[in-house]
Amino acid sequence: MKVHEKFFSKNAKNLSRNIKEIRKVREGEGYLSGLLKNRTTNSPLNLYLKSTNWNWVQILETLIVRSGIKSSVQDILTVIILLLFSSLSLMLYLNQPWFLTAGLCVFSIILPIFFLRLKETSRIKKFNEQLPDCLDYISRALRSGNGLVTAIGQAANDSSEPIASEFRQAFDEINFGLDFKESMANLGFRVRSEELNFFITSLMIQRESGGNLSELLAGISKTMRDRFKLDGKVKGLSAEGRLSAYILSALPVIIGIAFYFINPNYISKLWEDEQGIMLLKISIAGVLIGYAWAQKIAKVDV
Repeated sequence: MKVHEKFFSKNAKNLSRNIKEIRKVREGEGYLSGLLKNRTTNSPLNLYLKSTNWNWVQILETLIVRSGIKSSVQDILTVIILLLFSSLSLMLYLNQPWFLTAGLCVFSIILPIFFLRLKETSRIKKFNEQLPDCLDYISRALRSGNGLVTAIGQAANDSSEPIASEFRQAFDEINFGLDFKESMANLGFRVRSEELNFFITSLMIQRESGGNLSELLAGISKTMRDRFKLDGKVKGLSAEGRLSAYILSALPVIIGIAFYFINPNYISKLWEDEQGIMLLKISIAGVLIGYAWAQKIAKVDV
């Protein structure tokens, strides 16, 4: 069974819910206040969506989990429906062309997903920046005689977000009886980070083959810091190429919008005439291909 299938299984969801409830009690929030704060999360519609095996529900829930926001699938769907209805009503009221109406409706659907992606990217970046210091903390805790699970719990308590909540979740799962390997797999699923996967893989190998874990974590931490420095230098050198891709891709769109407001009759041939529609499709495809090509040229994997 795949990791995401285990993560969204009934037993995994029950375990996660129990951990959250006990954490609320431990932090002094209690069940009633948690219930009031999460009344949308416990709604019948949201429970029904979580009970289904629809792929798009799991994809959306995965984005929510990885973005770290305190929302549910129902909340995101509500935002999408409201944006879609508002956009459609506005474009029909203004009597705009069909392609602008369709484009704005598609944008309304994509916008919340794009927001979740941005939150996920920002969260992963912050997580990666904190990870070397966290590994140094765990390494020092191991040298002082603590076990690995205890060291992870101490690192969670003394770290800031988002690494604190993720390591605390892993620590609670292990204390609740979940296998260490499965807990680390859940951690890697929630945080899609190459650095974290490298750390988890090293832990799994060390538990099977043995060795000095404290020195291993110290070496991983140093390697991560060196990689971050090299990655920063590469991004600085390739910034000009990436900026050129943004400008060249946005230029046709900006010019087209400007022509539409300056002289609508001039540019309207692109969607009123069959040849114009064909040229518009070719132009859009060319812009997308050019943007992807320029990004691939400017991107250097470290």
